[in-house]
Amino acid sequence: GGPNYSEGLTLMKRACEDIGIPAKVYGPEAHLTSIVRDALVSAPGMAKPLPELPPPSVKLPLAGGTSQKTSGSGGIVKFEASTQAIVYGLQTKAIQRMLDFDTLCSRRLPSVAAVVNPVGEAAFEKFMFGSSDVLVPVYTKLADAVARHGKQAQVLINFASFRSVYEATKEALEFSDTITTHAIIAEGVPEALTRRLHLEAGRKGVSIIGPATVGGIMPGRFRIGNAGGAVENLMLAKLYRPGSVGYT
Repeated sequence: GGPNYSEGLTLMKRACEDIGIPAKVYGPEAHLTSIVRDALVSAPGMAKPLPELPPPSVKLPLAGGTSQKTSGSGGIVKFEASTQAIVYGLQTKAIQRMLDFDTLCSRRLPSVAAVVNPVGEAAFEKFMFGSSDVLVPVYTKLADAVARHGKQAQVLINFASFRSVYEATKEALEFSDTITTHAIIAEGVPEALTRRLHLEAGRKGVSIIGPATVGGIMPGRFRIGNAGGAVENLMLAKLYRPGSVGYT
């Protein structure tokens, strides 16, 4: 970046040529994933383009051999193409990125069912879903969102600050019969409070991802928050194809 980056890149390329080092120079217009792919393709033994791989057959065992989808905090969470979430905090950019991922995956149902904004007013927020607009309801109380959307939304993506996330999560754990998975984004949550949350979640059969998580992606099915970055990165990495799960 910077006003003179183009000149700097030219000097770098010229210097490599002068000393005989084979190198490619990329500017800020190139995505990191495309640079890594170019490096892999040009590496010894990988002269041919990378082949298209079929979606792997992945079987996710249920923790403890039970019939539940989760077994306490840290259990295996299985997201589906129909999974929906309630987002705690009016994070419009993160929500739009989730809906963009839905479009890449050809989901018929938006992955965000409702938003809870405790410092605002009940309303509707407009987002893009595919080629059309969708209105997502915004509630001031989590209880109202769960009462209206709890049958469809079993995931809570919690963007509360590190100061308020403990109380917000404690409140959400009261709906453990409905919300079975929590993703806590906040950093800086004291370890003692984190241990308490995970202990309480384990008692109620709820899984917690975080605190201090960027989110996660189930390729081809569901995306939590900003995981994976911009939609261009997801397309280059082809994370919209069905496959195995990995959390960031």
